[in-house]
Amino acid sequence: MLRSSSILPETSRWCSPERIRGEEYNNASEVYSFALVMWEIEYQKVPFDTLVSEEELSRKILDGNRPELTSVNGTLVKYQEIIEKSWSQDPSLRPDMKTIHENLNKLIMTYFSEQDADDDEYFGSIVDTGPSNDEILKYLKVGNHNQFIQHSPRSDKIEQGINYHQKKKYKQAWETFQDCHHLNPDDPHANFWVGLYYLKGHHVKKNDQKSMKYLNRASELQHPDAQYWYSYTLLNGPVVFHGNRYMIALKYLRESAMQCHHLALRTLGRIVQIGNYHQKGDFLIGKTMLNVAHKIKIDDRKKITKE
Repeated sequence: MLRSSSILPETSRWCSPERIRGEEYNNASEVYSFALVMWEIEYQKVPFDTLVSEEELSRKILDGNRPELTSVNGTLVKYQEIIEKSWSQDPSLRPDMKTIHENLNKLIMTYFSEQDADDDEYFGSIVDTGPSNDEILKYLKVGNHNQFIQHSPRSDKIEQGINYHQKKKYKQAWETFQDCHHLNPDDPHANFWVGLYYLKGHHVKKNDQKSMKYLNRASELQHPDAQYWYSYTLLNGPVVFHGNRYMIALKYLRESAMQCHHLALRTLGRIVQIGNYHQKGDFLIGKTMLNVAHKIKIDDRKKITKE
């Protein structure tokens, strides 16, 4: 299989078919990659996330396979049409970047001009769930992310399970976390780890629906990691949920972000930046959230290094 030596393995998910064949990078290649970024923004995950083999990934792209475009609440049909045209297998059929930007701007204007007064009430009912965007930024930007956040203490047995997990001894870790949950069903850490193992399929069979039960309980008990993963699963997982999943997901993303969880804040920033999941977009606030999330990530790494 031909491949340009300038393509790094970690970027090949966004590479056009012609680039994989070793052809020069051009405007059409850029449009193709931009389409994959648009898809990533909408679905909040990397393209072809289940593929780990470079050869299989390249073969699928060359065969014309693309990430699945599914119909989900909040996804505009026109937005998906822009993506489909832009990642066409034939470079000559792809629009140029100017056309894409014009279509996106028209889409934004059309979408918001169609909202009536009732929509403002609906938006507000979701935005007001949990701390507001301004409250989160005000809290984090004054330096609170440098403070030690005191979560509920972890038992020695939970610490032992985490040690097993870090060593990838998933069977021992799973058994330890299960024991902890049996001893105390309201332990936020036990609920989080049992839920995460069902979500990731570590030792046990992957089961998103089962994971929701445990992650939900841990989220109620204010476990920031659980709140992030519970929100992530609500927004991305094929799970049955009775109620407004977007409202609950955003509520826990905000609460997790307030506990200095950089992944939660980064996800929330992306949502706010583009106005996804029934949110009114605010590019500047979203960008600020992303910047603060990056700073928290760097600070966390420095703390780990010192330890």
